[in-house]
Amino acid sequence: MFKTFLISSFLFLSSYSESSYAADRLPAVPKDHKAGIVVLSSQRNLSAMAINDSLFYSKAFDLVVTNGGIKPLNLNAGCFKAVMPDKTLRPVDTIEDVLTSGSINAGDSVKGFVSFSAPNDEIYKASAVKFLPLCK
Repeated sequence: MFKTFLISSFLFLSSYSESSYAADRLPAVPKDHKAGIVVLSSQRNLSAMAINDSLFYSKAFDLVVTNGGIKPLNLNAGCFKAVMPDKTLRPVDTIEDVLTSGSINAGDSVKGFVSFSAPNDEIYKASAVKFLPLCK
């Protein structure tokens, strides 16, 4: 019985550490997909703020932005957008400084967070974050 418990515990811990390690890696890009800008977005939190009679809703994401291209990625010229279920894009409200300036060399990554806000809770439905290399 004790031996079974030890083996089960070891298998559990082995699978736990392997899954934790896998969570830190980017998912594999399909071979037929031309790698360029890869944005891994994970929901950070949802929040709401009341100011007098008005409500404002916010959804934040942790990001890992990887340059899968061959040229440096200029963060100054681009912008991050929330992807809504109907594929429309919403502008960023708050962004960590590391994601706003400089460039990412080919093969390198940066980590940071972004937040999107709206006067209604529709922003909670944002499913991902995209980086557009040129913004107007």
